[in-house]
Parts: sequence; structure tokens; C-alpha cells
Amino acid sequence: MPKTAEKIVNALFICAVLSAAALRFVQMFLLTDSSKGFIISGYEATIGGLVALCAVFIGLFGIRAFVGGVFLNPFEINKSKCFSVAGVFAAAALFYDFIHQCINCYNYAVGERYFQLNYFIPLCLAGAAALLSSFYFIAFAVSFNTDKYDFRNFKYFHFVPVSWLLFTLVSQLTRYDDGIRSAESIIYFAVIIFGILFFIFSVKCIDGGDTSIKAFCFFGVIYGVMCLILALPRIAALIFGVQVYAVRFSSCAYLFTGIFALVLCASALKKDKSKEG
Repeated sequence: MPKTAEKIVNALFICAVLSAAALRFVQMFLLTDSSKGFIISGYEATIGGLVALCAVFIGLFGIRAFVGGVFLNPFEINKSKCFSVAGVFAAAALFYDFIHQCINCYNYAVGERYFQLNYFIPLCLAGAAALLSSFYFIAFAVSFNTDKYDFRNFKYFHFVPVSWLLFTLVSQLTRYDDGIRSAESIIYFAVIIFGILFFIFSVKCIDGGDTSIKAFCFFGVIYGVMCLILALPRIAALIFGVQVYAVRFSSCAYLFTGIFALVLCASALKKDKSKEG
């Protein structure tokens, strides 16, 4: 892709992301029913606007990722302080998510009138996978900070973050929301799906699949951006004392795993000019 065209696509992508984030902040602070979490009647069109903006920046980054040059495999780097710090924060966030899911399981077990195993079991498994993912990200962080061992040798352990999101997805599919008015649920499902794909392509890149770098970058950046759009408005609302509807996911888990994805992809998006023909 010519440099001028690449700069235009990047600028449009950033504008679309900022517009989507701004609209989500407005929804969270002004247009959400705090008792149910739905967009208040009369403002449903903002959900369509949010979805349209997300589709725009997804399409723009698809052009940027798949039409651009050859990218670096970030997992071939031996040491990186940024990777190590990102891994530590992701590990802490997922340990918090483990505690959060334990509380959810307890509250559901003792307080739910119509107990459903098809929701409870995936919820428990998602909590267990969050704990294992915390250990995984600790191993990742240590690996990029020392020469003592290489986390890339833990072959099957790489699928733990995928299982965390898969069990989360299964638990969410057993719940019912007003799909027309629940903007947060739409974003949340998109985050989970893009996250699953990002971590799957991460495994392929760890195994040396250089042909998967572009897909890794695409899904990683979109996952990271969608995580920020999901988590930051809710965290900001809580900080500023805005009453918000309680949810069963932890914003911190998605905020810091999203940042983790963006850190890795930022390194991958540095073009490897030695491979360009």
C-alpha cells in the first residue's frame, strides 16, 4: 500500500475509533437505564450508529492489515520490557476476573430462584480458565524478562486464554437480553468473538506461523480497541459516581487483555522490510 494511502486509512481508522468511543461514553453517562442497562426509549438509533462506526473501523483496519506490507512476528523477540509489563497487568486482571467469577458463582448458587446448570457450569469453568490464564500471562511476562525459560515451549498452555473466552461465551449464550436496546451486550459479544480469534492466531504465530501474522494483527487490534470501548466508559462511570447497571463481567479483565493485545500488535505492525519483495 502506498504511504499516502496508508496514512489516510490510519487517520480514518483513528477518527472512527474515537467517534465510536465518544458515542459509547454518551450512551453510558446519559442514555442508559441504570435499572436494566438498556438504552432508554427514543435513543435506540444511537445503537445503530455505534454498530456502524465499529463496522467502519473494522473495515478500515482490515484494509490496513491485509493490504499492507509484511509484518514482524512479535513472538520472535527474545526480550521486551513492554511485553513483560503488559503480561503482568494482564495476569493481575485475570486473577481479579477469577475472584469476580467466584463471587458470581456463589451469588448465583445461593440467590437464584431458578438454578440452571447450563449457565452455572460454564461460569465456573470460565473462572477456572481465568485463573489458569493468569498463570499463563505470568509465564509470558517472565519469559520476556529473563533467559531462564521460554514460555513458547508450553504448547498446550497457549490455549488457556482461548478456553477462558470460550467458556465465557457459552455462559453468556444461556442468558437473555433485549438485543435491540442492549448496546453493551452487543459490544461484549463482539469482544469475546474477536478475542477468541486473536488468541487462536496467537497460538499459530507462537508456533512459527508467519502466514498468520496479518490475521493476528487484525484480530488483535480490533479486540484491543473493542475492549477499550467496552471497559473504559463503565470504569469512568464508576469513578465519577454515575449509577450503572451491574454486569457479570469484570471490566479490568478486558481492559488489560485488550491493552496486552494492542502492545503485541503495535510491535508486529512494524514492517519487516527485509522480507518485502
